Amino acid sequence: RVTVAADEVSMAIGRGGQNIRLASRLVGYEIDVYRDIKEEEEDIDIEEFADVIPSEILQRLHNIGCDSAKAVLELSASELARRAELEAVTAEKIMLIMKAEFDEEAAAALAKIAGTSTGDAFAEEREAAAQAEAAKEEAAENAADETNGTPDGAATEAAPTTNEPTAQA
Repeated sequence: RVTVAADEVSMAIGRGGQNIRLASRLVGYEIDVYRDIKEEEEDIDIEEFADVIPSEILQRLHNIGCDSAKAVLELSASELARRAELEAVTAEKIMLIMKAEFDEEAAAALAKIAGTSTGDAFAEEREAAAQAEAAKEEAAENAADETNGTPDGAATEAAPTTNEPTAQA
């Protein structure tokens, strides 16, 4: 475990986590980087947002050194999107969710986006991911059907053959 000043976390992690991965390889241990948080500073670990932010996105935040809400809020939405490889709208939603924990105006704005005070700000992203997965599965099934030689996957039956002579008139 390594603790660094809040303004140096991104430098310690490096772009895409390359600095911390190299350091881990050099010393032969897994290194976790943590922000140095002053006792009087209120902050929230990003894992506390697991109920509203998908785990894949939380992992991306960890990978860029954002292990708390304040660490995320130190970045601009565009910088967060670029560094965590997120869409701009997703980065803005994350920023709003994090701000809502510290600011009542942001909480009201978040409720408006989500539709309710406890709504899911990532409902559209989850629905799009589910649709993409269903489309991928359907494409795989269609590809398998085409390799069987039939467009709809129905097996073709050959006419039964017999060795009996046919009657001729």
